[in-house]
Amino acid sequence: MKLTCDKNELARIVGRVQNVVAAKSTLPILANILVETADKHARFVATDLEVGVEENLTCEIEKAGGITIPAKRLGEITRELPEGRVKIEASDDGRVTISAGSVTYKIFGMAKDEFPPIPEVQGESEISLPAGDLKKMIQKTIFAVSTDVTRYTLNGVYWWMKAGELRLVATDGHRLCMMLHRLKKKREGEIGCIVPSKALNEMVRLLEDGAEGDVRIAFAKSHLLAKIGGATLLSRLIEGKFPNYEQVIPKESDRKATASTEKFAKAVRRVALVTSDRAYPVKIELTKGKMTVSAQTPEVGEAKDELDVAFEGKDLTLAINAKYLQDVLKSIEAPEVGIEAGGPSQPVLLRGVGDDDYQAVVMPMRV
Repeated sequence: MKLTCDKNELARIVGRVQNVVAAKSTLPILANILVETADKHARFVATDLEVGVEENLTCEIEKAGGITIPAKRLGEITRELPEGRVKIEASDDGRVTISAGSVTYKIFGMAKDEFPPIPEVQGESEISLPAGDLKKMIQKTIFAVSTDVTRYTLNGVYWWMKAGELRLVATDGHRLCMMLHRLKKKREGEIGCIVPSKALNEMVRLLEDGAEGDVRIAFAKSHLLAKIGGATLLSRLIEGKFPNYEQVIPKESDRKATASTEKFAKAVRRVALVTSDRAYPVKIELTKGKMTVSAQTPEVGEAKDELDVAFEGKDLTLAINAKYLQDVLKSIEAPEVGIEAGGPSQPVLLRGVGDDDYQAVVMPMRV
């Protein structure tokens, strides 16, 4: 294989695909990136067998072929190469020569035949939505994914589609976040699947790298495929049944408050400074016209802040994980946030006033 390409484009694409390479693997070749010529471009592919990313690089091909190159080494080299054109040449014995200007590297690769094939996905269902909307949906839900590997069905975000509606839902058993998007094109039937958080983090990285227009997503029985700009992301889906999240969301509460989203977020951030760690609860006391946010820890001290609110119902005191509150309030874009709860031990519903597309539920803590 012998090809010539632009240094900046090479560095950009290597940086995009190498993120999925596993830090440790029982298969040494999974630490490599597959580089393979095809027509007037080269394919760059990386996978950890659960998530794979492929991107094409326009280049001049002098000799067709392919090789796998250590991802970490290739990333370091491409970043340090001088500006201009880069030549990559692979010999039959696995030696790879990378040169640009006065700089030449000679490193060892592995035969492409040993690289695991990326499975074809014949999508049973396909949707498309704007790149910015998809990025927002992922970012507003993924922080609620569970990191407990024993609860594997909670280690990803649940995607549910029916007619012209797409929902993304995540929960770790202590909090739940749901985001709704109305699709331009309605589809028949219903589909639900759990997409692992690693795939979604990679999706966000690709979306942040200047992706514009619509993202095409195809769903098959065990895989998801996403076309994001010039990149293709393939992910294995998590097997199992996602819990019935709808029964967790309060349908009606007799205690409701409306507060400034910004002022509430600032109050939580201020009082959380005296907590011993980010998971420590803050106390929220709701009375007619007033909310008091406070925290107290024996080894640090105490803090209190007050703000005006509209409140209906009996006085209410809640103890809520400070980090959970901060995560949700950062995700609410509406100027005002609605807070609903049936009692001090009941689920607390938070959503932007006038915006039901994003909802979050947080379970109070016992104090």
